[in-house]
Amino acid sequence: MRNKKQRGISPRQWVDQGLDEYHTAISGECYHICQFAEIMQRVGAAYEPETAPQYVDGWDVIRLRDERDQTIFLGHKPGAELPWVTWQAKQGEPVNIQEGHYYSKKHDARMEFDRRTWAVREFKSLPPSSGYTNRKRASVE
Repeated sequence: MRNKKQRGISPRQWVDQGLDEYHTAISGECYHICQFAEIMQRVGAAYEPETAPQYVDGWDVIRLRDERDQTIFLGHKPGAELPWVTWQAKQGEPVNIQEGHYYSKKHDARMEFDRRTWAVREFKSLPPSSGYTNRKRASVE
């Protein structure tokens, strides 16, 4: 089987046609879902099982990462004054939204998400964030 990237076909050009729960036809070839994921991994793309959406107090959880005994969250709430947030909580414990760092731009929140992840992974303490916390804001959503 040849690699799709070698054929000059980008993933956006592929037509996905589901055959059953575990097989799919892409560009006229049949693949098992695990086989397709392995092929894509070799060319640098990642495919993971779809998970149910998660929410924290009305915020959409866009990303979460478990590092050591902590879970780091990136959340979004369209229409909020500061619509992007990062939280950190011990695994298995509820998120305290009062401890979030809130941002107006996704890029800034993503940088904080990566910064928190790195700090937990490397056992580092973080300098204060540039984001706003609910404790500093006059109103709590």
